[in-house]
Amino acid sequence: MAEINDPSQERPSLPRVIDEQVESQRLEAIAREYPEPQALAEAIAEERAQDVADVLEDRPDSAVEVVAELGVDDAAEVLSHMELSLAAGVLEELIDADLIREASDLLEGMEPDDAADLLNELQPSDRNHIFVAMDAVLSRRLRTLCAYDEDTAGGIMNPDALALEAGFSVRRSVDKIRTWETSEHVTHLPLVDGEQRLLGMLPLRRLLLAPPDSVVDGLIDETYESLPVQLDQESVAAAFDRHGYVLMPVVDDLDRLLGIITVDDVIDIIREEATEDAQKQVGAGGYEAVWSTSIEKYRGRTPWLMVSVLSLIPALGVVALFKDTIEQVAVLAVLMPLAAAITGNAGHQALAVTLRGITLNEMRRVRIGRLLRREIVVGLSSGISLGVLVVVLLAILGWLAPSVLMGQDNWKLGSILGLSMTVSLSIGTIAGVSIPLLMRRLGFDPAQSSAIFLIMITDAIGLLSFLGFAALGLRWLQGVGA
Repeated sequence: MAEINDPSQERPSLPRVIDEQVESQRLEAIAREYPEPQALAEAIAEERAQDVADVLEDRPDSAVEVVAELGVDDAAEVLSHMELSLAAGVLEELIDADLIREASDLLEGMEPDDAADLLNELQPSDRNHIFVAMDAVLSRRLRTLCAYDEDTAGGIMNPDALALEAGFSVRRSVDKIRTWETSEHVTHLPLVDGEQRLLGMLPLRRLLLAPPDSVVDGLIDETYESLPVQLDQESVAAAFDRHGYVLMPVVDDLDRLLGIITVDDVIDIIREEATEDAQKQVGAGGYEAVWSTSIEKYRGRTPWLMVSVLSLIPALGVVALFKDTIEQVAVLAVLMPLAAAITGNAGHQALAVTLRGITLNEMRRVRIGRLLRREIVVGLSSGISLGVLVVVLLAILGWLAPSVLMGQDNWKLGSILGLSMTVSLSIGTIAGVSIPLLMRRLGFDPAQSSAIFLIMITDAIGLLSFLGFAALGLRWLQGVGA
């Protein structure tokens, strides 16, 4: 009987998803074992470019020496995966050491869009040195890319767009495709005329199924959209999300094809926009990264910290207004932070959902009134629920520990706090929705420090409602905490 071979011994298994934490620990062990740059370069030469980039980011002082030991192609790919500021530091060290040719070789080995992003991180003088040392054709292409705003379709696109020419037969077009080398996962190809004007996008499936002697012009997808070169990156990401495209062409005002944007670029955009919005909400610089310089971090954060100080003035004014009430019932001071914090939390919840809706283009004008009504209901319901909880908790505390802080009349103080929560949470949720909508209406970035302005309002409202109700019920509260 013929021996039956085990299929698993004949075919290598597919690579599996890597546990990033385990992988990180393995790479750290390699780096510790080979501290010298040359030995480290040899040890990690066969690793994934992303992993090598992680190793070099942890050892920026030796990054240049390790990069020098790698081949140009490998080193270029590693740099494209590093944090921009750290990769730019590697190039700057090469330039300072008069190794401009080596620096330009690394950039020539990268995808043009990645190279342009990295060049924009350099000082203008360093950038010009590299342009001079670079191949003239590539230099002109990268100069053009660097001229576009990095947050637009032009700054994101890859200018190496593979396009078919109108009037060709299917057979000739397929033969041309076979001569191309591309790393992109292409499902459609641009079809252009003799002046590089985009006529449409050609689905590869239609091309492969069409008769060999037919003309490709009749195969284009007429519903496929293109991106204007000056379109901002948020709109670019929205277009990919709306249509489910894998790639989109970028055109100028005359509809001439300039490049393409692929879905992997859009993933980077989404990550960048999410990071930027999260940082802006708390007053950090939108473009600040972990490896940004101290000066960049200072410039991005300090102005909004100053605004934060000013935003506390309304809350301080409220406390000063009710100074006499606090002196008569001193225990109010213990619960004041709770009143402000709960209102702020409710506002932040509404703010987060609203910013997400704005990002996803869900906040249309006709829906705003309905949203505000829902938030009022949620605020009232949450306030009543929390109010009841506070009354019960403070009553239990007074029963279990009558000598601690507030005595047997805790439930009275809890009633005042619970009533104030019902009011302040409603206002806090409305503020969380209204602030980003108002900033958008005024033409500002809705995410820009919304949290700081929200805190200013919710702190003041939380304290005003709590101390206001306490002042109105002062006689009823007399003796509490005495």
